[in-house]
Amino acid sequence: AAGKYPVKGLVNLGSPELNKRLVYMPLKLMQEMFGADSMLTSVSVMMNENADMDALKQHIVSATDTARYEVLDWKMMLPELDQLIEGDLAGDYIVIGILYLVIAFGVFGTILMMTRERMHEFGILVAIGMKRRLLALMVLAEIFMIAAVATLAGMLAALPVIWRFKAHPIRFSGELQKVYDRYGMEAIVPFSDKTYVFTEQAAIVFIIAVCMSLYAVIKILRLNAIEAIRS
Repeated sequence: AAGKYPVKGLVNLGSPELNKRLVYMPLKLMQEMFGADSMLTSVSVMMNENADMDALKQHIVSATDTARYEVLDWKMMLPELDQLIEGDLAGDYIVIGILYLVIAFGVFGTILMMTRERMHEFGILVAIGMKRRLLALMVLAEIFMIAAVATLAGMLAALPVIWRFKAHPIRFSGELQKVYDRYGMEAIVPFSDKTYVFTEQAAIVFIIAVCMSLYAVIKILRLNAIEAIRS
């Protein structure tokens, strides 16, 4: 089949091969050109970002005559890309784990210094009759407030940077760009300003701070007032 049609616009897909081969046309016009009225070679289902692909696939399979039609997800159609993403995610998890470990040590160091420097104060409070459980609860509430303010400040400080790189993402070049082009992806580092990205990380950091605060609580509950006053 062949036909001549006016070009209404150009689309840059990021992949040189796709740019050479792919043409967007209205469905009716395409069916008319191929003499395939009311016929389709494939139907692509676009999902929401956080949708469950496996559940949707099972729902489509149950409602489709699989003897006539084949239902494929993108992982089955592009297994190499799936493996590439899995390998990249594994590296990301290692880096994130190291970052959380660094954060945990930083938070623990702060709590350790705060507890050690205030042992004299804690000893005096216990000596004049303040209950250890109440003192531990007060210190715990203080750590909670510091962690909440810190995580909120971190999110607010990161937003301008995220917005800047979302509008102007980092672009790869050289061999790495060729790898991305081979899989039909734009060679960039995409940034996201989705709310859940910030809230999840803030919640994890807050939980780390809460776990580290148990050191201060245990130290206060085991406090010896005389030794603390002499420290």
